[in-house]
Amino acid sequence: VLWPDSENTTDIPDIPQWHGLEFNEHNQVSTIQWDNTLPVALDGSVDFQWLPPSVQECIVTSKGVHGTLNTQSLPIDLRVFDVFNNRFSGEIALQHLPKNLRVLCLRWNQFEGSLDLANLPHGLKRIDVNENQFCGTVCLTNLPQSIEEVLIGMNNLSGSIDLMSLPETVDALDLSYNSFSGRIQIQSPVSYLYLCAAQFEGEIDFDCLKELLLELDVSFTGLSGTIVEAEFENEPILTVGGSEVEVI
Repeated sequence: VLWPDSENTTDIPDIPQWHGLEFNEHNQVSTIQWDNTLPVALDGSVDFQWLPPSVQECIVTSKGVHGTLNTQSLPIDLRVFDVFNNRFSGEIALQHLPKNLRVLCLRWNQFEGSLDLANLPHGLKRIDVNENQFCGTVCLTNLPQSIEEVLIGMNNLSGSIDLMSLPETVDALDLSYNSFSGRIQIQSPVSYLYLCAAQFEGEIDFDCLKELLLELDVSFTGLSGTIVEAEFENEPILTVGGSEVEVI
């Protein structure tokens, strides 16, 4: 349970005695942090509609809890929502996320349905939905101008991908282990780019990556092109096996 006397499940103490909570100057819950630092295990379901409206950070990770997510019921001032490594499922309406959200991490759950990235909160910096069951096509041409990380790998996504309108702020992009197909062009410099195990094809010009690139994975794709390692400033990690990309 979430309070010090774990053997007492009948007399629930006042919220200030619960583990993993922080409070604002008005003694309202501002942060919920139920992660690996929590001294107890969790089980069962979580219904986020009961989050106090004062909550700005909600972190419930690696607890094996389950449930669905109604984004319209999340606190209006929520800044961070992280449910990494649980068993949450169902479809999710990303267009109804709180307008002030900065970080969204749904990685390693069982969410499904379409992935609408065209109407995300304007100030969002990180979206991580890796390792779920999202399907269908994805549009990356209307991402928030603040976005830094777009991680949508290891789903059931498909169709072509347009990378020509990525915001300049994007530093990490993961499209790996999906059924994306067709040709792609890279115009914006990024530090981390993962395109592996997809059906991309054609030649890529890697010149725009020379300044910032730290890690690139194009393995097991139909991509081709030449990378001259000496021209890259940061000695990036390059994974090209199973593709037609040549590193010299």
